[in-house]
Amino acid sequence: MKILEELWYGSVTPNVRPVGQDDKARKLGGYILRHEEKLIPLLSEEAKAIYEKIRDNQRELHNLEECEAFCRGFRLGARIAYETMEGTDVPSIDD
Repeated sequence: MKILEELWYGSVTPNVRPVGQDDKARKLGGYILRHEEKLIPLLSEEAKAIYEKIRDNQRELHNLEECEAFCRGFRLGARIAYETMEGTDVPSIDD
């Protein structure tokens, strides 16, 4: 199957990957979790609600940033592929 077909059928999902596979990310995630576990009990109910809103906003921002980074990377890859093929004698679809 060609890459575009795999993308169409959902076989290629570059935005879905195992999280925390590398040691550094796993450690950082652990630190964040431990700090949150210590912080949450110290907060009032109002502060907990505000903290959850902040976390939701951070997740949303992170997703937007990841999407933008993916799009930029895809565009760069397309430019590289275009420049690689530019000037070569590649038959067109109409040929």
